[in-house]
Amino acid sequence: MDAMAARLQSSFDEVLASASLLVEAASSAPRADAHSGSGAPRSEVAVASALEVFQSRVDLFQAACDRAQQQVDAARHRLLSESLVDEARGAAADASAVGAAAGEGGQQMVLGATRLEQISKAVRAMVQDLQHGQSERH
Repeated sequence: MDAMAARLQSSFDEVLASASLLVEAASSAPRADAHSGSGAPRSEVAVASALEVFQSRVDLFQAACDRAQQQVDAARHRLLSESLVDEARGAAADASAVGAAAGEGGQQMVLGATRLEQISKAVRAMVQDLQHGQSERH
């Protein structure tokens, strides 16, 4: 996660640096009515170039954000799955302890791999629904 944050910070710093260069180029460019030449003056070329660099840095930053979001989503999914398994194990252990205390040796709650997979799919579907809802709000 630290490396991901460092990459995001570096990418954001590049966006800020290119934005600064764009502002400098734009502020040093003469106004449209100040020149009467037939070709574009150097300052207009500099502004166009700075704008291209800025757009490219913004695109790279967005890609870095997308990669970071994928990592966060993968970590969230992994933690959710681990939590689900831990919860299922705890429920099974609690049920066997209650059954043993009540003298019911054969009445245990057993969650098999199939049931865990069903629960996992249901949770994944809920997460996707939540993510889809969040993306519609933006």
